[in-house]
Amino acid sequence: MSYNRIMQADITEIKADVYDVWKQAVEYFNNISEALQFAEEIERHRFSDQARNSALSTVNHIAKSSHSRTKSELQNFLKEAMDSLEETVATLLLAKQYRCLRRDLCDEMYFHGALLAKKIKRIDIDLQDMPRISKN
Repeated sequence: MSYNRIMQADITEIKADVYDVWKQAVEYFNNISEALQFAEEIERHRFSDQARNSALSTVNHIAKSSHSRTKSELQNFLKEAMDSLEETVATLLLAKQYRCLRRDLCDEMYFHGALLAKKIKRIDIDLQDMPRISKN
């Protein structure tokens, strides 16, 4: 098997992992939307809009990464997804601090977000371990 075919097989395998992470990000978005229904009415809109937007951004960046043509493009989209995920978690922690989100719901979303982050980082590590494709 040629070097390029091996690389293509590795990328295809990684994109399958990306699809699994995307499905989990969609589930995370849905869970956040549900959890924020219980937020206090006065502050709910500010925190829930921000958390939903950043969680949706996470989903969208992962989706975009699956259509990447290069390793670096895929890594860039995954970095953007991580940035959005970190923003989501920060917003949830603030919502908990301001007592706009129940502690147990925030802790559950934090745990789910940490698992998602770990999987995104694993894909990035796998990409870093892949050799560069030389253009001959």
